[in-house]
Amino acid sequence: MTVTELALLRLKSGASFDDPTLRANLQKAKKAMEDFTRLPFHYFVQIEDPSYFYIVGSWPSAKQHFEEWIPSPANQEVLELLKDQINVEFMFHLDVESACLPLDAPVVAIARHFIASDKRTSFSKVFSAAKHTVENFTAPKKVAGGWRVEKEAEEKEEWVLFTGWDGVAQHGEFGRSASFQEYVKIKEFVSGSQNSRRRSFLPNTNWKRRVLTSPAPGPSRSFPCSLSAAKMNSTTAAFANPAPADTYWAQFEEVSKYNVSLNYFERLWLAWYTYMNNDVLATGIMSFVMHEAVYFGRSLPWIFIDAIPFFNKYKIQAAKIPTAKEQWQCAALVLLSHFTVELPQIWLFHPMAQFFGLETSVPFPSPLKMAYQIAIFFVLEDTWHYWTHRAMHVFPFLYKNIHKIHHHYSAPFGLAAEYASPIEVLVLGLGTVGSPILYCAITKDLHILTMYVWIVARLFQAIDAHSGYEFPWSLHHFLPFWAGADHHDTHHERFIGNYASSFRWWDYVLDTESGPEAAKRRRERRLAKAKKAQ
Repeated sequence: MTVTELALLRLKSGASFDDPTLRANLQKAKKAMEDFTRLPFHYFVQIEDPSYFYIVGSWPSAKQHFEEWIPSPANQEVLELLKDQINVEFMFHLDVESACLPLDAPVVAIARHFIASDKRTSFSKVFSAAKHTVENFTAPKKVAGGWRVEKEAEEKEEWVLFTGWDGVAQHGEFGRSASFQEYVKIKEFVSGSQNSRRRSFLPNTNWKRRVLTSPAPGPSRSFPCSLSAAKMNSTTAAFANPAPADTYWAQFEEVSKYNVSLNYFERLWLAWYTYMNNDVLATGIMSFVMHEAVYFGRSLPWIFIDAIPFFNKYKIQAAKIPTAKEQWQCAALVLLSHFTVELPQIWLFHPMAQFFGLETSVPFPSPLKMAYQIAIFFVLEDTWHYWTHRAMHVFPFLYKNIHKIHHHYSAPFGLAAEYASPIEVLVLGLGTVGSPILYCAITKDLHILTMYVWIVARLFQAIDAHSGYEFPWSLHHFLPFWAGADHHDTHHERFIGNYASSFRWWDYVLDTESGPEAAKRRRERRLAKAKKAQ
């Protein structure tokens, strides 16, 4: 049986339909699929967000699509052409021929309805009557739909409806008409719906515009088809998969089935976003859980070390071992800060990432690329930290009202790394988050995974710098410009100097180093200067 493929694609950051190369590549992809199937394919672009578009195409069978086209050399060539320009959000098949769909209408509405399996027959009967109501309003344009072939769960069915319209205005009129009240009777059988409006186009010299809209009034979201390509899959948009599998691991299995070119971690990533079905929520939960797990997970070894007398000989301020009560009090304030100050910021992270063009798709960037970008972030953050931290000590008002709380512990310990006032958390945290955002705004080349790895590295650095321990194997013994615990511990002990976070060069160049060695160098310079003046 001929089936219809429905898939959603998204332009990568920086890509545009105005780009002749992208248009040419899409034309090549369309021709390759039509040559392979001898059946038509159509492109559609979303009205509300033109970075999303569909392909609606015909296949002799879903099996031919998956088992013959996807591994074929022709498909691999298509993937290679478009891998840097688009991501595939979802792809599945419908048990209807594309020739039955109103794909030639000026506006096409797509609505995805989710129905319990035991209500499928009842839904079909009610829909038959509702269909005539819609056709009377849209005539002579067709109304047609089909059931999803690949079921996501035994108890769930998906019905996708296509309706043709003269324009968005007519679609809106229908939503306010008496006919619409008849149509919505199908809702009693629907457990969930996904609607949206799209423009459609053909990648020829003059692209025709159609809109895929929902049969419900007002703007909504839906998407045109896909390139039948697993390799280009990305995180799904919030509306890309309205009926995810019942469990995360079931979704992982489904993702793995069609994304064989992705590695294990990339499939875990894609399955998470698909399962959550809400990018803001998915990113927010992942970011916050990661931050808490790393912060307290990295602090835990230092709590154990503080409790073991053997390590006292490595304690920089050996007489000041934090008590269990101090650790608990510190942890309580840090947790309060995380939930009241950092959590709201984390919740806004995904929209901000999208605004500045951070990539969220798979596959991931190479380790080498991530490493050099993170090195740049360390340098940028260290510069920001040095000047803002120094300002908090130079100006009494800032120290008294903002920074003083962080100096509550003159002998710091790991958990105290983020023991600070809300304003300080915001100001100094801006260096951690703002450095990669600035880099992305300039280069338009940053993956959110690199951001995560950077934040993990920065947390490790901050916690270790506050640990209060100096070991023979501490990093600054091998990298002399690295700050480390002895550098920052001296700052807490003396309340002045050593303002940088990761490196020593700012304090060295601007003569703000603190501690016995720095004092000795200053004395030597003064003596040399006095001797020279004689």
